[in-house]
Amino acid sequence: MIDTWRLVRAKTWIMKNRFSRPGRADRFKSLFFFSLTLAFQVGLFFGATALFQRLAAEEPFGSILVGKLVEFLFITFFTVLTFSSIITSLNAFFLDADLPMLITAPTTWGRLYLARFAQAFGMTGWMMILVGLPIFVALGLVFHAPAYFYPWILAIMVVFLLVPIALGSLITIVLVKAFPARKMQDILILIAVVLIVMLYFLFRFLRPEQLFNPDVFHGFAEYFATLQTPDSPLLPSSWGASALMAPLHGRMREDGIGFLLLSLSWGLMLVTIGTSVAKRTFLDAYTKSQEGRRLTITGLPFVQAMFEGMTRGRDPVNRQFFLKEIRTFFRDTAQWTQLLLLMSLIVVYLFNFKALDLDRFSGITFQLRNIIAYMNLILAGFVLSAICVRFVLPAVSLEGEAFWIVKAAPVSMSRFVWNKFKFYAPPVFIVSEMLVVLSNFFLRSTPFIMGACAVLMGLLSLSITALAIGVGAIYPNFEEKNVAKVATSVSSIIYMVASLGLVVAVVSIMAWPARIVQRALLDDAPVAPIHWAIIGLSIGVVLTMIAASVLWPIRRGISALEARED
Repeated sequence: MIDTWRLVRAKTWIMKNRFSRPGRADRFKSLFFFSLTLAFQVGLFFGATALFQRLAAEEPFGSILVGKLVEFLFITFFTVLTFSSIITSLNAFFLDADLPMLITAPTTWGRLYLARFAQAFGMTGWMMILVGLPIFVALGLVFHAPAYFYPWILAIMVVFLLVPIALGSLITIVLVKAFPARKMQDILILIAVVLIVMLYFLFRFLRPEQLFNPDVFHGFAEYFATLQTPDSPLLPSSWGASALMAPLHGRMREDGIGFLLLSLSWGLMLVTIGTSVAKRTFLDAYTKSQEGRRLTITGLPFVQAMFEGMTRGRDPVNRQFFLKEIRTFFRDTAQWTQLLLLMSLIVVYLFNFKALDLDRFSGITFQLRNIIAYMNLILAGFVLSAICVRFVLPAVSLEGEAFWIVKAAPVSMSRFVWNKFKFYAPPVFIVSEMLVVLSNFFLRSTPFIMGACAVLMGLLSLSITALAIGVGAIYPNFEEKNVAKVATSVSSIIYMVASLGLVVAVVSIMAWPARIVQRALLDDAPVAPIHWAIIGLSIGVVLTMIAASVLWPIRRGISALEARED
């Protein structure tokens, strides 16, 4: 047990050292993400409070609805935690960088398993605590729970986490014994993306906004109360939900403690089984996990021919740059699987506009509908910036330690950076136009507003792409292997602030000219000369801002890369 604690403590020391001497950038990043997390939890708390109050007020179904909702939450937590634990355990047990050293350390496989299980427990369990704590605290406040209910929440969540995480770790050990870890990681990531996409669409097609429509709420509540949510006493999710609700129903001794001990016993049993299996199979499974990646889809002849056709007709140097970018993108499973996830989010974003029934609101006039369509530019700009921060911002950092090859090549740094921009600008432009045109179509805006939004969004897409390339070149991280961490670095915060600031500024400057022209078209009246002057001035300012936001960051990025010596 002492060896296990030492292995766990080594990981805690790493985390402690990482945060004990932070630089200015690390402090800013920590403060930003802490504020973002706090805002998320506060918003979740108030949203859950409003929902529970509304459900509780719907007598006589209120308590039934809340019970069903809590059961549904625990079922969701159990499913997500189990699958997340498999992916996390795969890295913790077989793919971590310090494992070659630990394999040769004088310790048993069982103790190593327990130490890595503790790591997987911490890396997986924070999600449920972050999301569940404000929801369950809101539940206690709405139903006037006793004071001991709030520490009881933490006890329930910690014990409940044992079962899905121990189950996920055990499944990981068994799977890696049969399949190579790296290949299984790609498959699991793809399955996770598909499941997340399905959950998004399921949630959206349920149209939860109807829950707050007074015209349909009573009938919906009656229907929801009759739903047969799985509540079998054999499901760990039912144990957690029953134990949590026990203090609210005055059944702490009958249900609360009993279901808590039941969850704890099953969790410890699964940990014990996992330890026993690890003692017999861990070394063999770890050996298999060290197999290299096989030929990916990018190596297939017809795929190579497709890539060659996409770049045919370009300058030979530019052509090789483009081929490298395409191959690098498709070789990284995390890249194209997350692209699938973002594409599904775009579909959900557009579906929200299609499902938005503005005619149901009496105060929505024709003019206000067009204002909403125009202001949608800000929301579309935010979505576009979020896409670029994940895929375009890390473009320079993805060169990794091979960046010295680019520095030594007979190609100017200016050509290298501008090729990055030329590669990413067309797809970003297409996504931007799709977001704006389709959302305006669903909002039934006028042709002028749709055209103006399409032109502005097209220009902004160039600026947003250039800012991502430029900031990524000014603050590259060639040592980072995980591209997702580059997208959450300090440079991403700088980029998002600059990008959203530019979007808001451009939309604000062009709002009044767009309103003047729109009113003139509707009234079939000429635009006054003074108004034409103001419109021309606004367009000139916006074009200057767009040009500056494209040229300045890219030139700064070129200078920063040329000045690098390492």
